[in-house]
Amino acid sequence: RPVASALTALAGAERWWLLAAATGFALAFACTVGAWRAALAAAGGRIDARQAGARIGVGSLVNAFAPAKLGEAVKLALCARAVESDSKLSTMGGAYAALTAARSLALVALVITASATGALPVWPAFGLLGLVAVLAVLVASSRRVRCHGRVARLLSGLAALAQSPRRLAAVGGWTFAMAGAQLCATVAVAAALGLPHPVSAALVILPVL
Repeated sequence: RPVASALTALAGAERWWLLAAATGFALAFACTVGAWRAALAAAGGRIDARQAGARIGVGSLVNAFAPAKLGEAVKLALCARAVESDSKLSTMGGAYAALTAARSLALVALVITASATGALPVWPAFGLLGLVAVLAVLVASSRRVRCHGRVARLLSGLAALAQSPRRLAAVGGWTFAMAGAQLCATVAVAAALGLPHPVSAALVILPVL
């Protein structure tokens, strides 16, 4: 019944807004692929756009059905198989750390914008900034920490990322572009369904998801 009511709502939605939403989500996926490729390149790995799109697409489909973001693990596993790198652990770990930091900063921007409109509280932004700070501390201490070999390789991957500011900027640029495309697409969906405040609705929906 909930699925049937959702399909009924879509049938009555504004089709041009839905087309705009589909275009926005397609652009967001393209930006996601760009962010993953930039992150892997910054960590010393290489993967072409077609392979990255296919593997990230499979992970995104898994995320649509599986709990606990299991699709992220699928993305990492599939991309690791195609990455050309001598140390895949540090490459994939460093790349995912960069993506996590960039996504957290993009989400902070969304939360702050939503809090400015009164749609959300501002406290989640501090938790996300804390996550970015933890990653920064790991990068700063990577040369001094001596621990298990795999952890050491992961920290070396983080340190390699810190030495490539241009590529890190590319990761951030693609990630913020992805967040912007998702926001515009979500606004279009809300407008297509006739919600009275589509921008405010989108500013709540995206951080909650």
